[in-house]
Amino acid sequence: VQHSSGFGDGARVNIAVAASGEQLERSYQVRDPLTGLTQQVKPDESTASKTATLKMSFKPSSSLKLITGLYLDDFNTFNSPCCPGVVADSDSKSRTQAGQFIATQQLDDDNTLQARVYYVDTHVDRFAASVSVGPGIGEAESSTDLSRSGVELIYRNPEIEGFNTQIAFGLGYETANFKNGYLVLAPYPLDGTTEPQVLDYPGQGNKRDITYLLLDARTVLADERWSVNYGGRLDEYSDEGTVLTPRLGFIFQPSENSAFKLLYNKAFRAPSIGERYSVVDLNIDPETLDSYEFVFLTGGRHWTSEIVLFENHWNDAITFALDASQPAGFTYTNTGKNEAQGVEASLSWQPDGPWRFDVSGSYVKSRDIITGQNYELFPRTMASIGIERRFDSLGADLTISNHIFDQVKDTNLTTSEDLPLYWRTDLVFTKSFSKKLDIHINVINVFDRNNRWPSVLGFTEGIADRSFT
Repeated sequence: VQHSSGFGDGARVNIAVAASGEQLERSYQVRDPLTGLTQQVKPDESTASKTATLKMSFKPSSSLKLITGLYLDDFNTFNSPCCPGVVADSDSKSRTQAGQFIATQQLDDDNTLQARVYYVDTHVDRFAASVSVGPGIGEAESSTDLSRSGVELIYRNPEIEGFNTQIAFGLGYETANFKNGYLVLAPYPLDGTTEPQVLDYPGQGNKRDITYLLLDARTVLADERWSVNYGGRLDEYSDEGTVLTPRLGFIFQPSENSAFKLLYNKAFRAPSIGERYSVVDLNIDPETLDSYEFVFLTGGRHWTSEIVLFENHWNDAITFALDASQPAGFTYTNTGKNEAQGVEASLSWQPDGPWRFDVSGSYVKSRDIITGQNYELFPRTMASIGIERRFDSLGADLTISNHIFDQVKDTNLTTSEDLPLYWRTDLVFTKSFSKKLDIHINVINVFDRNNRWPSVLGFTEGIADRSFT
């Protein structure tokens, strides 16, 4: 349910409330933690979510705009996978509350200054039964409370006179807190003879402070067919040190309808505060990603197309791993050096009339540089085919989309096998009855194919996709 209402001079309130739930008919190959034997199970798996947002905007003057917003989200899963190769009565409940305030001041015709203040609080409860997360462990219950807050100031100038340059730069401060967390472990089998262990996460009460500077700019050269995009971010972490993540792009437009782009971007992710402080003596590095892209864009009156060649270098990826030496039975670790190369292509065609066609595809090859092994949990080939038909006399619209991928393994285990071709057809029908009433009908997996996704948790034969819905 959504409602928007204007009042006064330039003021508006937007309210949205949503609730959804889904019963998931999925099967898994799972391992019994006591016997080591595997079996096929189909748990009574489901999800439920509730969200609410409130946004208010005001214009106290012609040059000042104020926006404030509140956000609440509850997301629950029941009887879902929790640990590699194991599933049974695994539930999770997360609750997120957030708020922000934004003030934008128009300094003159070109320059603006924006200030933002925000706060996010997240509480997560998890319960898993009949899992082997450590020697003799049969049930695990955990609870964590995390929060982060910050302030940011950004200046924007859409055109620096005499320099053909658009620029935005800013500075900010953020603090993240691991407020508290605990873990309860019970023995397996559950015979009632041993008391559960109650463990406090070792890092509760810790916090991380981040101070940062950012720059985003574009300069058009003397030959206006050429432009340069450049910028980056400089972060000072209280627990990770100083990090610079630059980005650079050269753009050449030989004609009005075509362009070549050569792009570089460096990304950085420090261990989250939950990862950093939920394990004893965690010693892992931040993960980094260097990406290189060559892009060609062209089009005409009725069509547009794009081709992208890319190469990514992903180092020290942070992953979850079982570890019996840890009190909680798990840890986080880096997974070395990885690289990926590939090509993406897309074409959109909308001739005169009611039809529209969209086709896209990609080919990606990934491998671990240290071991030389290919990464096969991401499809090597993917394609998407969409057809849209307008019925102007009926005030209706019909869209049929096909999602296809192939050449992917079912699990990350050494005994993994190829999954069959994934092909799902979805349909969306929209009918407009008036300016105040639209009806949408979505049909997912029209032909009810038994599609399966790869499983990062080691479930052989992968994870079943959604059935006809």
